[in-house]
Amino acid sequence: MSGPLRRVGEAALASGALVAGGITGRSLYQRRRKAVRDIRAVGRGGGEGKVVTADGTKLHVEIDGPPTAPLTVVVAHGFFMDLTTWRYQRTALSDSPAKIVYYDHRGYGKSEPGPPGVASIRQLAEDMYEVIEAVAPTGPVVVVGHSMGSFTIQALAGLHPELFGPRIVTSVLISTAAEGSVLVRTLLRELPFAGKVMSPTASVLDIVATLRPFLVRAFGLGMYRPFGFLFVDRRSPAQARREFLAVISAAHLDVMSEYLTALAAHDELTSLPALGNARTVIVTGERDLVVPLQLSEAVAAEIPGAEHIVIEGSGHIVTFERADEVSELLIDVIDADAAAAASTHRAGA
Repeated sequence: MSGPLRRVGEAALASGALVAGGITGRSLYQRRRKAVRDIRAVGRGGGEGKVVTADGTKLHVEIDGPPTAPLTVVVAHGFFMDLTTWRYQRTALSDSPAKIVYYDHRGYGKSEPGPPGVASIRQLAEDMYEVIEAVAPTGPVVVVGHSMGSFTIQALAGLHPELFGPRIVTSVLISTAAEGSVLVRTLLRELPFAGKVMSPTASVLDIVATLRPFLVRAFGLGMYRPFGFLFVDRRSPAQARREFLAVISAAHLDVMSEYLTALAAHDELTSLPALGNARTVIVTGERDLVVPLQLSEAVAAEIPGAEHIVIEGSGHIVTFERADEVSELLIDVIDADAAAAASTHRAGA
């Protein structure tokens, strides 16, 4: 083959390799994207609806169980996450005698973000109050919260202490602390880039938000790996970490920046005694690096009669890492309260 023809042939082969490489890259990206979407979808379903808050924000709710059940359970997720936090527990509770309401906090999952600049734990508490009023205007209620969801329950006790005892019969606080600044300090210490990425004033936020699709395309969930090893114990199943990373990869960075500030401001130490007017169960992962065990112990010490359960070998995302243990605990709590509610209902009939 002559020189010019050889060069044409080489160019054709090179361009073909580039095209093939591009196709392979797109194919890999599409497979990764589908795998992540599939993981994110697990834990959704049931009866869907919206609760419209006082400021007009539409919160996405999903309801399982008998609509006329005498007991209602309201379940709130944590920072970074959405209602699929409870995917394993939702399956385990599918035959529960209670009506169970899962919802996405404002700005998370399928809920609207609400007006800018209003993100706070107390706002989330008012949202929880409105969810309870909408889905369970009467009858006993159990509230369950993980991480930021448990902070929300604490704030609800500060804003509406009258609910605890007469309406809210049990609170389950998972991975909890009374002061959110500790969580934020941990994030900034272990993940120094988080402060830049999540700062509302940092231009890097817009850059990362713009580049994220390309970063995910190049690295998949690997770009979130530092979060995985902070929130999920290194000795926990790899599947738990992968599920956590898939869920947080859908989080809106602008919303996260607002809630990082909200978490830093969270301080409900004086609200905790009101929780003692009802049963309180505190659950902590033994190896939680985000909200260490001693912080949950401090919460338990301020709540009269609080029960504190430590789950061995788990980090912060205990609902994934030790799913069966959390599910069994919730089944026990809900079954006991459902039996009491049914007995009261029959007596009043």
